[in-house]
Amino acid sequence: MRSVGFLFADLMKRGRKSRQLSLRELGRQSGFSIAYLSEIERGLKMPTRRTVETIAAELQIDGKEACEAALSDVRARAARAWCRAND
Repeated sequence: MRSVGFLFADLMKRGRKSRQLSLRELGRQSGFSIAYLSEIERGLKMPTRRTVETIAAELQIDGKEACEAALSDVRARAARAWCRAND
């Protein structure tokens, strides 16, 4: 697992792999593009709460756990950005 800031990405990838779904299959089920899902999984995009909830439901991941992971990522990224801005 990567460091804080990638908790939802890792949770999503583990959930997808455990259900043996490709990004294409998850995209078909969730309605999101493969490119967007890939960016989320690589930690390049921060999904909205609705997106987190949709992905969690498709992967049968606890919605509260998924939202907490995503919120933790937002906080970690905001803290890093604040530190960079104040160097």
